[in-house]
Amino acid sequence: MTMHWFRWHGVHGSEGIQSGLVQASNLTEVRRQLAQQRIQARLVSRLPALGRGRRYAQWQLKFLYQWHELLESGFDQQSAWQYLHRISNSRESAQATFSVIRQMQQGDSLAHALQQYAVFPTHLGIWVGVGEHTGRLPKVLEQLHLTLKQRMADAQALRSALRYPFIVLAIAFLMLIAMVAFLLPRFADIYAQLDVVLPALTQSLMGLHDKHVLMQFGLALAAIFASAALLRWRWPNWLRQPHGCARIYRIPYIGDYLRTYHLLQDINMLTLALDSHIPLHDSMAYVARFSESGYWRHRWQRCGKMLESGLAFYLCCRHIEVPEHLCQAIHIGEVSGRLGTQLRFASAQLQHQQHAQQEGFLGLLPTLVLIVVSIITLLLLLALYLPLFQLGQIVG
Repeated sequence: MTMHWFRWHGVHGSEGIQSGLVQASNLTEVRRQLAQQRIQARLVSRLPALGRGRRYAQWQLKFLYQWHELLESGFDQQSAWQYLHRISNSRESAQATFSVIRQMQQGDSLAHALQQYAVFPTHLGIWVGVGEHTGRLPKVLEQLHLTLKQRMADAQALRSALRYPFIVLAIAFLMLIAMVAFLLPRFADIYAQLDVVLPALTQSLMGLHDKHVLMQFGLALAAIFASAALLRWRWPNWLRQPHGCARIYRIPYIGDYLRTYHLLQDINMLTLALDSHIPLHDSMAYVARFSESGYWRHRWQRCGKMLESGLAFYLCCRHIEVPEHLCQAIHIGEVSGRLGTQLRFASAQLQHQQHAQQEGFLGLLPTLVLIVVSIITLLLLLALYLPLFQLGQIVG
């Protein structure tokens, strides 16, 4: 029997208005359970699915913030998680928080329990274990929240900037379809009645009206969409492989942007580990283990081995081709004993560099789209009207 999570509001015989969550198979079962507790249900609704994409990321951000605030205000872990469970607004979050509470009551560690549920942010369980071990869990949660918030802000800015070019491309594509479907047949009939040699451009355009050409065009579009879907599916696997990730980094402009983006993520992770008073070698092991980039993960592993041999950290970073300004900040941090501060400074520089790259690309993209659309429109108009100009010259 499938079980669902329901949110209820009702009135208790002696304690007044109450609300909460209950797991049951249907509404009737919910009302029966509440009646056994002497609660008269007024409103019962089934929790919806959490979904993916933006809504999922927003939930993760809100979850980290609420958990951090509860711990900062003096809640213990059990009380904090019970509250997080009560305010769950999706069946996935309700089930995950309920299961984590149950595992903690059975003696399981919080870090281990979190790693078993994909609904929580990636690697949250590992960093919670680090925070508990060092006694700095609220600080760790705060840093994770800020990191996730920055990622969401960057993704939102990118989506907003790409919206206009995609709308323009979509309109241009619809215009092309409308011209081929409605305008092209009329011109084809006119030119068929005229004794005039059509230019090559016009002949190519008239070929689009052929059924076989249209079928080939449709197959080409299907192949493009299938390739895009395959790319999206395989992309995370390629990034996790050192050689595949290195090939991606060789893509002009995009590769350089991704290399900086992943390096920034790893430096933030290293800074978080050092702020949690984890030794440098162990912090590097965390970064090497959880980096999303196979390219950098392989290099951090090499860096860790060089650290074991006694080589200075900044020299290790130079050997693995970390940018020079970052190596200089690390050198200053090692000499001054303020490595964490220098890493935060270098991280801010990397972030500024990344934003500059993104803004440069996004500023250029609308112009490129308008140029492409203008060229397509010009070619279509020339192909359609050039034979009429030739006919006018012959008649004259």
